[in-house]
Amino acid sequence: MAAAPRVFTGTYRVSGQTVEEASGRSRDISGTIVLSQDGDAYTASFELATLFPTAEGASEAQIVGTGEGMLEGDQLLGTAETQIILAQVPGVDAEFAFLPRQYGPRITSRSVAELDEEGALTIEIKSEAAAGESYRSTRTTVRGARIED
Repeated sequence: MAAAPRVFTGTYRVSGQTVEEASGRSRDISGTIVLSQDGDAYTASFELATLFPTAEGASEAQIVGTGEGMLEGDQLLGTAETQIILAQVPGVDAEFAFLPRQYGPRITSRSVAELDEEGALTIEIKSEAAAGESYRSTRTTVRGARIED
């Protein structure tokens, strides 16, 4: 008898690394991903934080976006559209109230997500600049656990 498909629905606290493909430079990334099932399809929303490289040095950045995906075997394959929001005050979290912000590049991503036997989520993400934007292609790997309600 075939195993039942894994259920990805839930809110996950994740952390991992983003690596620029051309330079090999890496940066930490962490935050929350929400996956919701609607029939055979999934939708995703996410809010992540990282230190984003700029000409003036690394800047606190908030990465927000939405995506959609479909199950293929034990994997959830998806695409996403993302906006990077940069703090304009060095060393201050980009989410801080009333803080001046600068909108960074929009990026598009393809992802492959898997759940292990204990329910931990691992996502491999390939990101590149959206049309008309400037962004160095990256690969990100995040892993995390479902947040209990």
